[in-house]
Amino acid sequence: MILDKLRIKHKIGALSEKLSINVYKKIGSTNTQAKLHAAYGRCGNSVFIASEQTAGRGRLGRSFVSNKNKGLYLSILLNEKLPPELATSLTTYMAVIASRAIHSLSGAEPKIKWVNDLYLGGKKCAGILTEARASESGNALDYAVVGIGINLFSQDFPEEVKDIATTLEDECGRKVKRCDLAALIVKEFFDNLHLVGAREIAEEYKSRSFLIGERVTVIKPTVEYAATVKDITDKCELLLTLDGGKEELLSTGEVSLRLAK
Repeated sequence: MILDKLRIKHKIGALSEKLSINVYKKIGSTNTQAKLHAAYGRCGNSVFIASEQTAGRGRLGRSFVSNKNKGLYLSILLNEKLPPELATSLTTYMAVIASRAIHSLSGAEPKIKWVNDLYLGGKKCAGILTEARASESGNALDYAVVGIGINLFSQDFPEEVKDIATTLEDECGRKVKRCDLAALIVKEFFDNLHLVGAREIAEEYKSRSFLIGERVTVIKPTVEYAATVKDITDKCELLLTLDGGKEELLSTGEVSLRLAK
């Protein structure tokens, strides 16, 4: 089924009248488009959805495979003054909201790899990218953009990711309608926005994580080292036990299950 703006708005319900909903057959990046709208003050809270991205982006400058009609590529623009501490919390919040929506429509139970990836069957099925701009005073965010790409339908992935990426169809044998999933994510995102940063979300995020107890490699700009994930805090930080017993709290960065030897 094609992405149908009217169907999406109908599924969202009355909330859709308070949002600017934009649907594209092809776009460079929904996150980039959202940031452009915010920069030029074109609209308030908005949603950007595409059937295909030619320049899909992930964290740390990586690309995100966004094949035509094979996934859901969606960004939400919160075009309002927000507390700066919400920027990080929005990523973990979207991970929980998207996991709920995927489970509701497919029965599959995505697991979260800290901090921004969803996994099924031990492989990545979705990634989240949050971008924000601080006000001149630094006391608030001018806007925040929360983007998510979800691999929905069976496809041929590039050589570099084919062993680590999967799709919802491959894992649960069902074709979830993109319009229905987009609408549910948007509705749940805005209906529960008051819970961003709340302990309730942190607890669910932790319950959906598969990293606790696992050995990982911590990846920083100038160094990589091995550690064991001990816990996830109420702020969704990663509590690590380093070799030798020292503990470290990780609030930003990346970890990999590919272990350093």
